[in-house]
Amino acid sequence: MPRLTDTSLRALPVPAKGQRTYFDEVVPNFGCRVSQGGTRSFIVQLGADRRLITIGRYPPISLAKAREEARRLMAERTLGRFRPQSVPWEEARELFLARCTQKNSRGRSRITAAC
Repeated sequence: MPRLTDTSLRALPVPAKGQRTYFDEVVPNFGCRVSQGGTRSFIVQLGADRRLITIGRYPPISLAKAREEARRLMAERTLGRFRPQSVPWEEARELFLARCTQKNSRGRSRITAAC
């Protein structure tokens, strides 16, 4: 695990295909994912299932801000405050249909597949 710096972030090699993740030695479970197109995104892995959360792209988000956000997310997870948004299927269906009806309410009464 290398120590990520602004210089090392710019120098990370771009994979020929797919993505490659480089983890930081300063903040555990925090790293930078480099895609084949050269995009660099900050990520953090949370929980026993190692779920990946994207913090944002580099350079619009600085390394310091990304580390700070990763620490905040890990602290919330540890304190039990981090809860992924989960909506029951019936509620999600009702929200979807309401939005489609509202979007397509130009005098038509049926919902189209273009929602």
